[in-house]
Amino acid sequence: MEEQLIMVFRILLATVLGGVVGYEREMHNRWAGFRTHILVCVGSCLVMITSIYLSTSFKIPAGADPGRLAAQVVSGIGFLGAGTILHSSSHIRGLTTAANLWMIAGVGLAVGCGLYIPAIVTTFLAYVILEYFGPLESKFRTKRVKIPWLLSITALGDSSSHSGIFELLDIYELVVQNLKMDNIPGGVQITIEIQAGTAFDKKLFLAKLGQIASVKEASITCLKEDDPDEKSKGKSRK
Repeated sequence: MEEQLIMVFRILLATVLGGVVGYEREMHNRWAGFRTHILVCVGSCLVMITSIYLSTSFKIPAGADPGRLAAQVVSGIGFLGAGTILHSSSHIRGLTTAANLWMIAGVGLAVGCGLYIPAIVTTFLAYVILEYFGPLESKFRTKRVKIPWLLSITALGDSSSHSGIFELLDIYELVVQNLKMDNIPGGVQITIEIQAGTAFDKKLFLAKLGQIASVKEASITCLKEDDPDEKSKGKSRK
């Protein structure tokens, strides 16, 4: 009877710990929220309890691994985590929630085998990281974020005489997403979708572009929707 009460206590503790982290995810409207984290944590705890019970209450054949049942939680949770990840052409969402589900499954396993203090500490740290480390991560992200731009160039001569344009793109470390070249009378109309870092100086870039002999006219427009027109457009003309 005492052993059964300990099992119930572990399941209840897993419910609380899963709820703490799930609450934080729910408040931020993530795909896996309050109930999902509780169920993952409690389920993992129960699997660990069952694994321990089987290994201590029944005769285990030689060479059998009593921890194999609990080990499947670690790999199996990946399928659930994958369902929270959304990928689009510009960004990926849900990685933190997927990692959090994997972590909370580990918390459930720890509670199930009686590692109460490590499980509580891990839950506390996870909550702090999720709730308070977001602004810090945003500062790091802004240093490497790429902003989309549309570059339009009218150049004299044929398409084989504009290597200087592409060399300038390399110098500024601009990522070419799409390139279109159309023949026009006496030259070529070049349209390039590029991605640049936040430190990209479009005015200086257009000035350098205007120094290329074959470039007759050039303009650049930011494709980021929340950028005002006066800050997102620039033009160079000879």
